[in-house]
Amino acid sequence: MGGSRFSRGDALQFGWETAKRNLGFFVVLLIVLGIINGVAATIEKLGRENAGLALLAILAYAAASVITGVGMIRAGLRFSDGARPQLAELFASIPFFRYLWGILLQSLIVAVGFILLVVPGLIWTYKYMFTGFLIVDKGLRPVEALRQSGVLTQGAKMDLCVFSLLLGAINVLGALALLVGLLWTIPTSIVATAHVYRQLQRSQATPAQG
Repeated sequence: MGGSRFSRGDALQFGWETAKRNLGFFVVLLIVLGIINGVAATIEKLGRENAGLALLAILAYAAASVITGVGMIRAGLRFSDGARPQLAELFASIPFFRYLWGILLQSLIVAVGFILLVVPGLIWTYKYMFTGFLIVDKGLRPVEALRQSGVLTQGAKMDLCVFSLLLGAINVLGALALLVGLLWTIPTSIVATAHVYRQLQRSQATPAQG
């Protein structure tokens, strides 16, 4: 496998081709996620205007973040595994609190890293980037998911950084195309990231060749 545990080019091509073949599905998915986040944003605005609704606003924002995150991860994993998911299955039996605590812990760790020094923040960003995937895919508890993400990304953090920059550039181009391009580039990013996750799992399971 050379010096890399996954192929950026393969992941991006797989994500692009999958998005192209299933554009209708992803348009519907993004509309659903947009509605969920739009409702949460409306409640959050009401919470800013009315202190009595502040708690409701926080809960709405948290719910939207969890539903959106889990839905996108499940979609990416299903396509990466060669299956076309049904929209309903992406939002069934959501591990709400487990995913929420996992992402909060991940965000806190990364934030502390950036406060201390920029370098630890960058390292921990990619070390723990698959915490949510492991909670959704394997049903792990937050602390174990963080630990397993660290194991999974060992020796791949620099490649993951470059990969993330490439995805960022692709989505910027999508936004510049009158935002319409995002209907293609966001699905590409979702599937490509899930494909990288699967590649890392396979490389981890394959014994190193002497």
